[in-house]
Amino acid sequence: MKIAFITSSYPRFPGDGTAPFIMSIAEHFARFGHDVEVVAPYDVSARPMPSLGVKVHRFRYVWPDSWHMMGHARSLREDVRLRPSAFLLLPFFLTASLITLW
Repeated sequence: MKIAFITSSYPRFPGDGTAPFIMSIAEHFARFGHDVEVVAPYDVSARPMPSLGVKVHRFRYVWPDSWHMMGHARSLREDVRLRPSAFLLLPFFLTASLITLW
């Protein structure tokens, strides 16, 4: 079975505390022989990680990199300030995630 996870957070490096449960679930399905892929936003601190049979696709939704404020728990910080730019980035975030999923 082919399984795709579309997520706003996925561990970016070994030991990252951002959404480790999603990685755990994805790897669990892969151990049972399923074809598992994860679509997650790009993050400047993301590094390739060994993952048990899970393909991770990170999408960029805005340039420059300093404008990446959605996903990986950054949106929680942005919610506090509710920056208007977050609303402007949302269509780009959604479009880039769907193109990557496709």
